[in-house]
Formats: sequence, structure tokens, C-alpha cells
Amino acid sequence: MKFDKPTDIALILPPHRLKDIRYSLGLLYIAGYLRDHGYDNVILENRFFGPDYEYRGRDQTREDIINKLVEIKPKIIGFTSSTIEIYEVVAMNRKLKSEFNFISIIGGPHATALPKEMINLGFNFIVIGEGEATALELVRELQNENPDFSKIKGIAYRNSAGEIIVNESRPLMDIANLSLPAYDKIKMEKYTKMSDEVIRGVPIKAAVVMASRGCPYVCTFCACNRVYGHRVRYRSMINIKQEIQHLRDKYNVEGIWFADDTMTISKEHIKNICAIMKELKMFWGAQARVDLADEKIIKLMKDSGCLQLDFGVESGSQRILDEIVNKKVKLEQTKTTFALCKKYGIRTHASFMLGLPTETDSEAAETLKFAQKLKPNWYAFGIFTPLPGTELYEKYYAPGEITHDNYKEVTFHKPSKKFDKSKITDLAALHAKWRQILWEGIKWREIFHPLLFIKLLVVLPNKVERLRYYGFKFRRLGKYVWNKIGLKFSLK
Repeated sequence: MKFDKPTDIALILPPHRLKDIRYSLGLLYIAGYLRDHGYDNVILENRFFGPDYEYRGRDQTREDIINKLVEIKPKIIGFTSSTIEIYEVVAMNRKLKSEFNFISIIGGPHATALPKEMINLGFNFIVIGEGEATALELVRELQNENPDFSKIKGIAYRNSAGEIIVNESRPLMDIANLSLPAYDKIKMEKYTKMSDEVIRGVPIKAAVVMASRGCPYVCTFCACNRVYGHRVRYRSMINIKQEIQHLRDKYNVEGIWFADDTMTISKEHIKNICAIMKELKMFWGAQARVDLADEKIIKLMKDSGCLQLDFGVESGSQRILDEIVNKKVKLEQTKTTFALCKKYGIRTHASFMLGLPTETDSEAAETLKFAQKLKPNWYAFGIFTPLPGTELYEKYYAPGEITHDNYKEVTFHKPSKKFDKSKITDLAALHAKWRQILWEGIKWREIFHPLLFIKLLVVLPNKVERLRYYGFKFRRLGKYVWNKIGLKFSLK
């Protein structure tokens, strides 16, 4: 197999991601790594379809992607997919296989957890775990007249006898000087426009950067360490700074959201990140754990431009935290850390889950009460969805009980009776009600705490674009307030 042009290797996002404001770092890393090692490629994303292309709804965008692939006929198509997207990616691969011949490769946490199933669903190769080095070695081997896939670590495939082979795992790579993501292959002006969807709730031109990989914790609902491992690996500060400067200077980025699983595990690492962000005079946000964010670190982050920290609170029930999700934190630690963030003016984002296995109505009520007491600036409040490769999936769901088609109508905000192992009476109704209650609290806090928005307007450029965005947001808030007042009047 020869690769004569970039379109011979095409990397594909699930259709709905073409509307997302956060780009897929995993795909961009693989694209950049392959190109840096001599294998250019294309990403079928907004930019590839032309400067004016916009997301046209899931069904039509899927057809656009399929039609373009049939037109360019790549020799290799690489897919990425989360669990809740897998049904659609499987369907796209099947449709494309009926149109022309190509080698299909899929990676990501779902494929890593279920490599044999993915082979049976029609993919030629599964990249298990971290993808860059494995994808490169696989592409190189496909060039050979008589390729030998048995020597490639970290893949699954079907051999000439029809047997599914899962090769030895690949050791995690050194990411100190990792190839930078291929930002030029996507429509960066879409991702870096003024928005409050990257650093949630903060109107800023932001980009996503990953400064480390891996998580030493073993939360039972999370599959991230199936791909990136338990050992935390760090990029060099030079490598990180180079990427952030590139984003700032080429794409006018004003802020960074760090996608590290837990930014604050290493105090030395966070101190170095703070030094870089302070030197570059950029705002930022990150994910952290409440038990790894003491007062000294929080103050240091605030002084370096940190606007917001995202915490996985998960539940307001200590039993759920201890016995079900294995979070290894106490509710008091959460209260203390949220209070410290408030003291130093760092916004908080709190993530919760509803409908965890064995969770009762009273424990769910504890979670709502706890969420209201914390008063975060932003929150995510989703319904538990079992992910292959996690302890909860293996403990509460029998082999074969869940297939890829079961995820077709599921989002993290829409429950499935098949997935529900909780003891909550009406999970869908409770989730809808509590999302509304928590969102109302956040909207009122936005109205009465506008000082950050004023500060951003004063100290940052792009003032016209920012004012327009503020106008859009305030009109929405005004409509919300008017509706609430109208409702109150109607009740009198």
C-alpha cells in the first residue's frame, strides 16, 4: 500500500462533534504525530468541507462526511469514538465498506475496552490505549507487501485464518516533547470564537491544551486510565509553552482550559504551569480534585490568571462516594475547597451524577441539597451511563447485557431503563427537575456577579466581539428574568 497524497489517510470525527466548541485533542495529536513522521493526512472536519461549511444536523452532516469519503476514497480511515457515539461510527463504517475498499482503524476508550467486539462489528484494526506510536507503526507496516501485524504492540486484528488476535499491550510513550496537535487541519476560528463553553461560564476566546496524561486514581465510573494509564506523565514546560504561545499568536487565544485529568497532582507541575501562564499573561482553567487543592496552591493559581477550577464532586452522599464510585474524598473536603476558591476569587465548576447503582431517592436528595449549598458558578449534572472498561460496568452488567446499539438514544442527560441500576423512583423526572433548579441558581448568580465580565472587557482585546457576546448573553438572561417575573405575576 502506497500513500501518495494526504487524502490517502483520513481521520474521522462522529458527526455531532462538528458542532462542538471543544475540538478532539486525541485526533489532532495523532494527525500531528503522523505528519511529523512523514505521513500527511486529512481530518474530515468543518475546514475540510470549505471555509463556509457549518454543522447541518447529525443526519445531514453524517451524509456529508460519507459522501466526501466516497469522493476522495482514502486508503485508510481512522475513527475515534466515545461509548455513546459508537453505534453511529459502526453504522458509518458499514456504509462506507459497501461503497469502496479501505482499511478501517478505530481507537479511543470504547474500542480499547472491547477490541474483539469492534473487530466483529466490522473494523479491520483496533488501536488499544494511547494512539500515536501505535497508529504510526501500523501505517508503516501497511506499506509492506507482506505485512506482519503480529509484531505491532497495542493492536487487535483478524488474521488470515479468521482468528481475532489481540497483541501485547504497548508501553506508554514519553510525552515530554510530543508533536503538537495539527491545529491547521481544523477550523480554528470556529473553536476560538468568543464563547463560554470552553472555560464553562466564562466568555473568552479559549483553546484546550493537555499538559499531562494519566490518572493514579481508580474511580469506578471512569475509563480514562484504560487509554492513558495510571502513571502520570508530563510534557516538558518548553513543549507546553510553545503550544500555548502558538495558540495565542496565531489564533488570538486569550485563555486555556487544561484537559489534564487532574492538574494538581504534582505541586511542581502546577507551579511551572502557573509560571508559564503568568509570563504569557493568559487566563486559564483546569480540572482538579478537592483533596489536592490547598490554600497555598489555590492562591498561586489565582495569581497566575486561573479563572475557574472544575471539580468532580459526583454525589452528596458519602456512602455513594465511598462504596460505589470510590472517590476517596470526604464531603467536608469538598466544602473546604469550594470555600477557598470563593475566598480567592476562583470560579468553581461542580460535576454531579444521578442514578448511580444502588442510589436511593433519599441519597439523590442529599446530592441536590449538597449542590445547592456549594453554590458553584457552573455545574454539570448528568445521568450515570455505564462505560465499558470501568469497574461499575463489569460489576453491575452481565456480559452481553449491553450492546453498541443500546447507546443509540442515550446521552448523559437522558436515562435508559436498561442501564438504570439505581433505586430512584423516576430517574428521568428527577433529573429534569433538579437540572432546572440548579440552573436557576446559576443564572441568578450570573446576574448579580458581573465583575469578572467587566474585568475581561477592560484587560483583554477583542472588545467589540466581547461586547456583542455580552449583549447576546444579557438578552438571554433578560428573557429568563422576564419569564420568571411573569410567572410570579401569574401566580398572584
